[in-house]
Amino acid sequence: MRDKLLAIGWDVGGWMGNNHGFSIIQWNYDKKEYKWLGKSIELGIPAASTFSLEYIIEQVTDIQLQRNLLKL
Repeated sequence: MRDKLLAIGWDVGGWMGNNHGFSIIQWNYDKKEYKWLGKSIELGIPAASTFSLEYIIEQVTDIQLQRNLLKL
């Protein structure tokens, strides 16, 4: 079983605008502690698209998910 949980905070900020705020926190069940991943940022909806979970995590943490999600 995995011992970590990621939670994403999303401040919509006017649904179609360019000021969607995101933060990510990681909870470690074994250690009973949390840490913030990356930094809180504001994103605009990508042109002709929507947000993907991968896009949000990569923008907030600067970690490429295909490269190594397990190290989070």
